[in-house]
Amino acid sequence: MNKLKLMHEVVTALKEKEACEGVLKVVGEKNEQSFLKFTKEFSKNKATGQASFKVSADVNCGEKKIKHESSTELQLPGCCDGSFKGLKNHFHGHIHPQKQNDCAQPHSQEPGCCFKSKLTMLGFFLKVLNEMEIEEKGKEGVLLLINLKEIPEDVQQFICQKMAAHHGGLEEANECCCLKELENLDKSSLKLSGKILIDSDKQIKKVNLELSGREKSESGVGAELKLAAELVLN
Repeated sequence: MNKLKLMHEVVTALKEKEACEGVLKVVGEKNEQSFLKFTKEFSKNKATGQASFKVSADVNCGEKKIKHESSTELQLPGCCDGSFKGLKNHFHGHIHPQKQNDCAQPHSQEPGCCFKSKLTMLGFFLKVLNEMEIEEKGKEGVLLLINLKEIPEDVQQFICQKMAAHHGGLEEANECCCLKELENLDKSSLKLSGKILIDSDKQIKKVNLELSGREKSESGVGAELKLAAELVLN
């Protein structure tokens, strides 16, 4: 099966989709001990502008523990384009007003930083595509298998910056272990594995990704860190 053709068909199906709903779950572990649990249930309709989000988070920072639950419903007709970008920007602007774009971040002050970051991710996508394996599942569709044991240095930095920027939107997270774990991560130890299930209509049904690595350590082998994400789309 032609991987490039398959990706084109998946993107086309995604663009034509009028509504999207599903559940995203993220779990963070350090030496098999959980320090982060995050769940987000969402529903979006680009035709009507209706959207709903239900979020729960449980962060264990040793002596400091954070629990959060919230639900949001939006009715914003006309704000959504084919990729829900308008709704995303509107919703994201209320939660993280201090963030305008990648170029506004402290780590990206050099000229052309946005263009460079886009090229970085494009190169990473092509690397993933090249090394990706495809298993045909008959009526169930196809399963894409990802197993990267080496991640380019510029992509390592990009991933850590994006993760840190995401956590930076929560004031509590700035003082808890989540950011410290990311800052202490040995980028050269990063590994990415995952599975993506695509049905016969070229719709993404389920995504499982795991990013793993080790903390920097001068005395020996550092603690093992894992971030596992599961996205189920209905």
